Amino acid sequence: MKKERSIKGRENNFKMGRERKERRLAFIVGASSGIGLACSKALAEEGYQTVLFAKRDGIDLGNLAEGIESEFGFRSYHDYFDVSDGARVHEVIGRRIREIGVPDVLINSAGFNRYEPFLSNGMKRQEEIVRVNLLGTMNMVHAVLPSMLDRGRGHIINISSMSAKMGSWGHASYSAAKAGVVALTQGLKAENENIKFTCVLPGIVRTGFYDDYDNFQGTEFKGVIEAEDVSRRIVKEIGKRKPKLEVVIPRHYAVLDFIKLVSMRFAHGIVAEKSKPEPLRKE
Repeated sequence: MKKERSIKGRENNFKMGRERKERRLAFIVGASSGIGLACSKALAEEGYQTVLFAKRDGIDLGNLAEGIESEFGFRSYHDYFDVSDGARVHEVIGRRIREIGVPDVLINSAGFNRYEPFLSNGMKRQEEIVRVNLLGTMNMVHAVLPSMLDRGRGHIINISSMSAKMGSWGHASYSAAKAGVVALTQGLKAENENIKFTCVLPGIVRTGFYDDYDNFQGTEFKGVIEAEDVSRRIVKEIGKRKPKLEVVIPRHYAVLDFIKLVSMRFAHGIVAEKSKPEPLRKE
């Protein structure tokens, strides 16, 4: 009899734990692929309900959300918008907050770039890169942060890039935008002590990010990391009472900061040379 009560007690504890987890909610932007999709799955595995956001470009977010819900057993929703469209972002996010609730976690993972010299295209391309990578992050934070502040808690994860630490070949506008994401995260933390903020700076991640780079020839992918590695590191940070403000993935990339302290010229020379396509490299 005592054993039976013990088993029932464990079952009730499990059920109560599951119910508590079901009340946790995460908004993931750029969730159609890469780091965003990996984070959606990793958080669902941790018991979060998820809302997947992405731009409508032939991506069936509904199918992805259904797959996550089926695999992990927690509700998953989806919606479409262009993060650079501030009015649309506020409209959709406001509706989702009213319908589902205030997210415990917001992951800003939307981004894009073209691997090419700054002058290869007009300013329209450069403006688009800045709008998606920097203004898009600002739009999302502006739409979600007030509700987090009203509730008194929340964690915002902004995905930047190692390119933010050192501008590389073919990444001038992208590096500038991602450096802006770093500064934005720091400024937001300074203004909002009760909300957790983390800026994640990954190195080269094996995602569809490079699929359209026709001139990405011969570039070495030594040290390439998987999107799942990044998502696991992010989930680990979310679980902390005092998460880091800046996370570099993989960790050894942080050595660039020390090299810069010794010689900025030397550090930039390494990055500039290694980031060039093979035909442009020095022998």
